[in-house]
Amino acid sequence: MYYENIAAHPLFEKVSESDIPVLLKCMEAYGRYYKKDEYIILAGNTIDFVGLILEGRVFMEKVDYYGNKYFYTEIKETNTFGEVFIRPMAGNCTVNYKAATESSILFIHYDKLLKSCRKECSSHKQVIDNLINLLAGKNRMFMEKIEIISKKSLRDRILTYLALLMEKSNKTTVRSPLNRKEMAEFLCVNRSAMIRELKRLKEEEIIDYYSNSFIIKKIIVK
Repeated sequence: MYYENIAAHPLFEKVSESDIPVLLKCMEAYGRYYKKDEYIILAGNTIDFVGLILEGRVFMEKVDYYGNKYFYTEIKETNTFGEVFIRPMAGNCTVNYKAATESSILFIHYDKLLKSCRKECSSHKQVIDNLINLLAGKNRMFMEKIEIISKKSLRDRILTYLALLMEKSNKTTVRSPLNRKEMAEFLCVNRSAMIRELKRLKEEEIIDYYSNSFIIKKIIVK
């Protein structure tokens, strides 16, 4: 197991690298590699662990009763996933988690993570604090998704998405991590309609784009 990669993860921030092997054993952690498009967790599964993305990216997707697939969000390297479905009252997992790229995942048993062992070491307490910070960041991410899909028009969803990318980078030229299919699923819109709207926005000189790179010239969101 590559402890230097694990030490770089935000969950282990301010934790001595020398303490990590003991912590991982205490928390019953194990690692696994996934190929691109390989499913990590399927809807209906019971989850009792937190997944840490050491390398790669993970997609969260939803398939409805009619078989329609919706892309919820992309979870990037150095983030976590699965924790929202752990507690009994949360029920079984209702989404799929899929490797967006070749990915290395570290799984940590949630109960072992949340409860300090009898030694009550400071490193374990630090990990718990770090988990709370990560969950706060994830809550912000979902609030951004709500902000996007609350927009009624296709145009406003596109522009809100690009505006959020611009705010994060503090630049008017941004790069979306999503291809057109993934972007349409993330915005919960029809892909063909989205492409047509992007072309109109370009013609009106509100944005410009090439592949996944966008230049925001004007932001007009109602």
